[in-house]
Amino acid sequence: MRLSPKSSAKQTEGLHDAGDVSGGMNDPDEDGPAYALVLAAGGSSRFGATKMLANWRGEPLIRAVMGVALASPVAGVVAVLGSSSDEIGCALDDMGEGRLRLVVNTDWQSGLASSLRVGLSALPPDAARVVVFLGDMPLVSAALAAELLNALGSASAALPLYRGQPAHPAAFRRSVFEALDGLRGDQGARSTLQRLSDAVLIETEEPGSIFDVDYPADVS
Repeated sequence: MRLSPKSSAKQTEGLHDAGDVSGGMNDPDEDGPAYALVLAAGGSSRFGATKMLANWRGEPLIRAVMGVALASPVAGVVAVLGSSSDEIGCALDDMGEGRLRLVVNTDWQSGLASSLRVGLSALPPDAARVVVFLGDMPLVSAALAAELLNALGSASAALPLYRGQPAHPAAFRRSVFEALDGLRGDQGARSTLQRLSDAVLIETEEPGSIFDVDYPADVS
């Protein structure tokens, strides 16, 4: 693993059950398009209400996160919904101009790993790189996502650090999709990605890369 210098830094396709998502894991050209995944399937147990619909600076939280994903240098975005999927889908109805696809993880209660698997399976066959956002992290920047995707020119995964702490989002190549397929429960991709010999760590000065919404006080 290598450490890189600090950074300066609807039209949707509707809702689909996990069993209906398309996209394969064929190996496209390594210079093929990048896509974003937004994982937003959780039950908001600590928040006490539907967190993705909480008011964040005048709009639903999920719209703020989706705006960042769509502003990143990606060909399209796949959002994985679960709990309250119909209501959250309605909040995203006019976003994306054809670049946003919503899919539903019917097994969302089993944990984050199932949503990651559903999202990766829903990517189109030509997706060569992916950057993964979490639906409750509205202050992650599109600039950091771009830096991570650019770092994949010489690495299979790029992971940010904020003052030594693991941060978000994470970017990786299709070549590691299979390694992530065995994740279960609330395991995220980082534990697998950081063990890759050619993974690169990007130091960032963006505090939003570690901020997430857990409780109502976080959006007040």
